Amino acid sequence: MEVPFTSSGAMSRAHYALIRKVETAASAHTADAVLYAEAEVVQSRLQNSALTLKQVKESLVLLLYCRTAAYPGAAFDVESALPHAISLAEAGKTVQDKRIGYLFCTETMPRDHELQLMLVNTLRKDLECASIPRICLALDTVIQFAPEDVYPAIQDRLYELLSHISPHIRRRALLAFRTLSEQDTDVLKKMLDKMRKRMNDQDLSVVDAALTLSIVLVRVKLMSGEHFHPLLTKVLRRTWNARADQTAWSLLFKILQNMQVVKPSHEDFEIMQEIVSSQMRNMSSLVALKYQCFLVTAAHPQQVSATTASIFIKGVRHLLVSEDPNAIYTFVSCLHCLDPGLWAGSADNPPVLEGWEVERIMNLLWSDDAFTRKQTLRTLLRVDRSIVEAYFDKLNASLDSQTDVVRRSLQVIDILSGDDGEFYAQHLVHQIRIIGDDASHRHLLQDAVEMSLLRIRDGAPSFRSAALGVLFTILTEQHDQLGPTLLTIIAALICEFLDSSPTPPERILQSLAKCIPLYQAKCESVPEESLQIVRKVQETAGRHIKRRIEQFLNLSHDKQALAHLLASSGPLTDPDELLSRTVTAGDLALASGRRDLKELAASPMLSSTSPPPVHVTPADDLSSQVDLLGLDSPFISEPPASASSSVSADLDFEKIWNTLAHANSRGWCEVTIDVVVRKLQSMQHTLQVTASDQPPFQGELKIILTPSLSSEHQGIAVVRLKESEDESCLWQLRCADDNLRSHIRNLLTDVEQ
Repeated sequence: MEVPFTSSGAMSRAHYALIRKVETAASAHTADAVLYAEAEVVQSRLQNSALTLKQVKESLVLLLYCRTAAYPGAAFDVESALPHAISLAEAGKTVQDKRIGYLFCTETMPRDHELQLMLVNTLRKDLECASIPRICLALDTVIQFAPEDVYPAIQDRLYELLSHISPHIRRRALLAFRTLSEQDTDVLKKMLDKMRKRMNDQDLSVVDAALTLSIVLVRVKLMSGEHFHPLLTKVLRRTWNARADQTAWSLLFKILQNMQVVKPSHEDFEIMQEIVSSQMRNMSSLVALKYQCFLVTAAHPQQVSATTASIFIKGVRHLLVSEDPNAIYTFVSCLHCLDPGLWAGSADNPPVLEGWEVERIMNLLWSDDAFTRKQTLRTLLRVDRSIVEAYFDKLNASLDSQTDVVRRSLQVIDILSGDDGEFYAQHLVHQIRIIGDDASHRHLLQDAVEMSLLRIRDGAPSFRSAALGVLFTILTEQHDQLGPTLLTIIAALICEFLDSSPTPPERILQSLAKCIPLYQAKCESVPEESLQIVRKVQETAGRHIKRRIEQFLNLSHDKQALAHLLASSGPLTDPDELLSRTVTAGDLALASGRRDLKELAASPMLSSTSPPPVHVTPADDLSSQVDLLGLDSPFISEPPASASSSVSADLDFEKIWNTLAHANSRGWCEVTIDVVVRKLQSMQHTLQVTASDQPPFQGELKIILTPSLSSEHQGIAVVRLKESEDESCLWQLRCADDNLRSHIRNLLTDVEQ
């Protein structure tokens, strides 16, 4: 649905038009091209010194949009616009003008930029003015982006703002101190007394900020827990009494969260009992607040008495009979926080819950909600492990391969195992085999695969290591035949966690090879549905994929040609299969895996472990020799190099790249890398090319351009090219010569197939 300009929120018509172009672009590459082009236009416009503040503001908004809307990882050179942003922040007539200037600086200015002193001076001026909006804007900037030199310039004024008449300024001043403390905690020493006063501030938002800062003070040991706890208790009492104010609820959550790190007093428990006993049933925030009180008891179980536990449970027992699944889950979670000896009944303490309530909790084991079932299992496990084991036996008594039963049984294994990965893996294997995992049935238990992989991946390193040890041992020993479900689980774990396997990879590979005959299947013809899908992919694929698809379609209809190819290729062992032609692209790369070329590759003439960089002359008669596949192949001899290229052979690409970090450009080319290389040859520069499989920056083609005698531009440029799957490439350019960098950037931007 199209949004008109008046309702779009765009800063200007140009901003609105740019957004429309990006949103209607055919692809991400097209959108990035639009953004790059607009950024170039805006940067050129900013070079005009006669721009008005309104024009500067609109230009900065456009440039900031280009930077944030581009594909993640794209680099925009926006530092040239920073002087305009600082000028707008200083000379802006309205708060909105100044906000745009500050926002641009906080989003784009590096921490060590030379213009930070100008920004600090602008911040100091705004903090010292009498306008509350301007002071708030400056404080917001300090909170989000605090330059290293800002505190010495504003420390006295910032200390004064802690007592400002406006609560908005007092709150922001406290948060600014918190940001500055990340650079140096000594800045907090001066304002301890002020912080204590702000803990008693009339405005609860200021108290919230003071509490945030006091937590930092305790963490850096500038305030002891003995001094912090009374303040926290006092604020808790005051905030609960002011609960009619909606702003008090967020502060109550924060106070109770911090109560978990201090030892609650008797007064604290009295206040929490009032909270839990409150009967505003329709208020979801109150239910969440009650759960926070239970979390405090879980953090300090020794401080909880049987009387307190009884009061707490009575405050939430109405949730058990609710029709809302969230309310029931909250009740079970609250029950899980308490020591079972305080509510389930013991020699010293009678049970808090009535018989029908206990029965209702037991029935939650058969709930349709998986989260409620798991939380109920955790709670009952704390009461008595035999209860969960009896439930597990009851599940196994009526076990089949139905999805729901499989998930329930694996949930119980998860709860019973706890942090014991060995226990989990052993019972997982046993349970899958009980359900039915016969290789002859070819039936895969999808839920078992999903749940087990997620549990092992999300487990602690010790849990994961123990589970992998059991499963990989089962694979290598294979006393019993592995079914499809177990084999799928183990194979997936091998792919992801082989590096942390206690079993040698050679044994794992041998064991997997033994499983191959168990799951082979014959296929006399390719299904028509598969051919249709492949043809659909061919319509949008690049050249290389199209060529492979054409080969697949031809061979799928010509069985004799396929049989001839298989017969002429020779038998493949397991290592050969891993290096087969379906893995890598390119004829020379494929040929390198052939058995009949191994002796040639091992000959003394080709004994070099790493091919030297390829030097390409700028002459037109050598353009036809540029073959990017040859750059990756050890079987192609090095092209003849000119005198100038031999001189540049000693150039260190990585050293030059790091030296030119200040002169960087980046973009996309909608053509392949070989087209880009041929385009660069037309510059009459000497090209020193390093293959993509050679350091540095492996995976990217590296090119050093040095001037020749006939070069129009002087200076050295370095280019990195990274090929994409859609026959395009990402280029990165660094060059100290502005004219040469601009020329190469335009060349790469305008390059065509």
